[in-house]
Amino acid sequence: MIVHNNKRFKLGLLLSILVNLALMFGLWHVYSDHQNPKGHFVVVNKGTQELKVYNSDAQMLASYAVSTGLNPGNKIIKGDQKTPEGVFRIESEEESSEWTFDFDDGKGPIKGSFGPYFLRLQVNSGNLFHNSASDFSFTSGKQFVGIGIHGTHLPNLIGSRASHGCIRMKNEDLLSLRATIRPGVPVIIVPGDKDLKQNRQKVSHEETKKPKTKREKPKPSKKQSLEKPRRNRDPKP
Repeated sequence: MIVHNNKRFKLGLLLSILVNLALMFGLWHVYSDHQNPKGHFVVVNKGTQELKVYNSDAQMLASYAVSTGLNPGNKIIKGDQKTPEGVFRIESEEESSEWTFDFDDGKGPIKGSFGPYFLRLQVNSGNLFHNSASDFSFTSGKQFVGIGIHGTHLPNLIGSRASHGCIRMKNEDLLSLRATIRPGVPVIIVPGDKDLKQNRQKVSHEETKKPKTKREKPKPSKKQSLEKPRRNRDPKP
């Protein structure tokens, strides 16, 4: 009997299972209808920090380095700096070259933080993997808003966990991806080993936010400005 301990084999097996489950449980129409006539789909691996594009025959068409959420594990609450895990679809494509974001580093709002385009993902209770011991606390109804695939003004961080929860790409790679896919294309985000380990731990929502608060150490006067309400659909890079 041959025992497979190779991580690549296990990862390939997991991908195969996820794709087949997606097809079985109601996503076939997304692959083949007018929204996605070529049948392409995207897989984001949080363990390897890679985004790969496949055709309907599961043949890889392209591979890119990405940057997912700073913290490991499935997303459970707004502000936890985690990238959601599940089978989603691209909801819309938005021109984002004029968008700004304040990283609270004293430099003020940075134009170009999201790169040239923002590919918004539809993330809700129905398409998230329910693989976490912790409960979800959604931002609007039963969904997380403001999650997407976008460019960056910090290309040196690509390949590491560094985002607020979105999937960052180098701007040139994002333009290449955009030429291949369109709204309606499925995006499967799979966890890595660190994510699986974190998902097994049950934590409260306050504990989930502690790492961010501890790391930033905002002053009392500045904390108020950090907590100003944002529009529900406002993304964080």
